[in-house]
Amino acid sequence: MTTVNGTLASAAATASSLFSQLVNHEATFRYGDRDIPVQYVYTLAFAAGVVTLSKLYGTLVSSNDQGIPRKAGYPIVGSWAFFTQRYQFIDDGIKKLGNIFSFKILNHEVLAVHGEEARKVFFGAKNLGFQEGYDVLFGGAPQPKEIDVKRDDEAAARVEWFTKRVTSVLQREKLKTTLPLMLEDLDRAMKKWGTSGKFNPFDDIYNMVFQITIRAASCKEVADDPEAVKKVSQMYWDAEKGSTPTSVLLPWLPSAARKRKLKATQDLFMLFKEIIDDRAAKGRVEDDSMQTLLDMGDGANDIVGFIMGALFAGIINTGIMSSWLVLYFAENAEWKEKALKEIRSFVDQYSSKEEGQTLAQQLSQIPSQVWEDEMPVLDQCLRETIRRSMTGATLRRVMTDGDEDPNMVIEGKKLKKGQFLAYHITGTHHNPEIYTNPYKWDPSRFDRGEDKKEHWAFLGWGVGRHPCTGMRFAKLEVKLILSLILMQYDYDVVDGAGNLVTKIPEPARDNLYQVPPSKTVYVRYKHV
Repeated sequence: MTTVNGTLASAAATASSLFSQLVNHEATFRYGDRDIPVQYVYTLAFAAGVVTLSKLYGTLVSSNDQGIPRKAGYPIVGSWAFFTQRYQFIDDGIKKLGNIFSFKILNHEVLAVHGEEARKVFFGAKNLGFQEGYDVLFGGAPQPKEIDVKRDDEAAARVEWFTKRVTSVLQREKLKTTLPLMLEDLDRAMKKWGTSGKFNPFDDIYNMVFQITIRAASCKEVADDPEAVKKVSQMYWDAEKGSTPTSVLLPWLPSAARKRKLKATQDLFMLFKEIIDDRAAKGRVEDDSMQTLLDMGDGANDIVGFIMGALFAGIINTGIMSSWLVLYFAENAEWKEKALKEIRSFVDQYSSKEEGQTLAQQLSQIPSQVWEDEMPVLDQCLRETIRRSMTGATLRRVMTDGDEDPNMVIEGKKLKKGQFLAYHITGTHHNPEIYTNPYKWDPSRFDRGEDKKEHWAFLGWGVGRHPCTGMRFAKLEVKLILSLILMQYDYDVVDGAGNLVTKIPEPARDNLYQVPPSKTVYVRYKHV
């Protein structure tokens, strides 16, 4: 940063010298009916230049006032790359600046942190706001610099409310009814493939995840109507991808992305509200999640809020896990066979195998408890897939100064109330001191206890104070999809020209929505 500071100082000195020459210039220029001395204009221009240089310097200085190294960004808006190249931005900063560095997002101070000590604080300290971190840095409007304690209470209440609804909607008794319908949805989607062909898992599997998430978290009126599902899917992606850097950092700017996000959100709300109103008007009662929430006394606003929250919370991560696990099985025949053997054993144990039964109907006879708790091979493969493909950073906001709470200290630096934290997940999952040969997909590493080498060394389902609320259901979705694919198809992976791909490309980690391979690949299949 010495070069940057020196350049700024040189520029300031040059501007000052030029200014001293210009202020003595006696020329004027005509403005309306007045003669304005030109030095007034120069004075104004110089003042504007000083302000600009000050903002630039404030962005590019080598450390913040805590002595924490700072990563350079743009004047005023700060580190735009946090939104456009998040993985690369944080990974590069950790490698060059160490386990803690700072950067600016508008007037917000963000600390990127990494390492075991940071994990203990980030995932275990009670005075870090979970919802506040995501509200501001993941698509919400920026908040005032100071923490509003009442607002934090409301944020915590929102998390508690959502968690309670998830628990109610996904009770095992309710899944007895939902699980066969989910398998029918998946079976219907796969039948469209025919007996052979190829598909892009990051399209087809995502569509399947969307369908069964709609089935489990919303209402029959949408889940039973393919056109309605398609419409909701388009609205969802419009809203999801409307969180561009511009719309996040400059929420007051009427950008096209922000308008699209607002319209999609409004359309989603109205679609589900009309269904709620229609049920009320006709006295119609259904057996689905929407009805569960209605029976709990929730109003339309809360119900639609829950459905939208469930969609946004679950679809992306489940789509990533399912798609990548299909690819990793293609290049790891031994583990693919182990998983297939496990699934077949439960079909043999629980399915009546009546004549004419489809595979989906046979799988639906396996109890939900078995899917969740008694498939160790699939669980192990899923954990390894998360470790290899999971990317980005998880977020928090500091709610109490380090002077008040001794736990608010990382790398000897006391955290400040109002700061944001971004924890580098991939840096932990790919740390060779924890995971041997970390870029190899190897589920057996968990048998060797590699994830126990350090405190909270596996972060895939959340740890500490904020474990993943939807973990049970996400695992169920992935297992249903993989079971139908493994038992019905032989497949391999090919490129666009149909050439066999024996080494799956690395994930494109800066694509936060799908994390597809860095080079497009396809699953080439044949029905067995």
